[in-house]
Amino acid sequence: MFNQAKFTMDNVLFSVDETNYYQHVGATDLNVTRNVGIDTIIPTLYTYITTTDDSIRINIVDKNDKLKQVFDSEIEGVVSECANRVDNVLEPEQIKILNRYNEKGTDLYMFDAAWVGNNAWTIDRINAYVYGYSIKVGESIIALNYEDNNLLGLVENEDTKFEESYVEYQKDGIIYWNDEHTESIVVTEGSTKTIITYKQK
Repeated sequence: MFNQAKFTMDNVLFSVDETNYYQHVGATDLNVTRNVGIDTIIPTLYTYITTTDDSIRINIVDKNDKLKQVFDSEIEGVVSECANRVDNVLEPEQIKILNRYNEKGTDLYMFDAAWVGNNAWTIDRINAYVYGYSIKVGESIIALNYEDNNLLGLVENEDTKFEESYVEYQKDGIIYWNDEHTESIVVTEGSTKTIITYKQK
């Protein structure tokens, strides 16, 4: 009975984490890991602005494996939408995103994602994060304050390097696994998500 209860609970916990349904597309050149300097990270952040969909996520991680910043238009869109809702009726997934990415006083606080929908404001957000200053964007009364959590703050000296890694996942479509669960077979193509992570070394 206890084994059955544990099995059921494990399945429930697995089902509520959507990342368990992301399927790895497979090894490509994008999966290569290399050591880079800040001069590689900054252009990547600005390139993310030109991606009109939510197919790219950029993570900045410190040397203690702590996620310090996320650039993802999908997450930012949810935060912005929820912050501007009048009725405050939110779905469980929206609440989860708000609790992680819009909690005041945390490194991942998105300041209600006030830059969403305007490239100039998004550039302001990136500049503030890279160089570590405070700025108001658009009509926001909240200043994006990155003075204590910024990219340059992770650069200890001119030799500071970051480990760059890419992972690509298929987010939707129809996928089957073979009987051994060693290979996925894509039946219907779906959209993919590329996650680029820069970890301070």
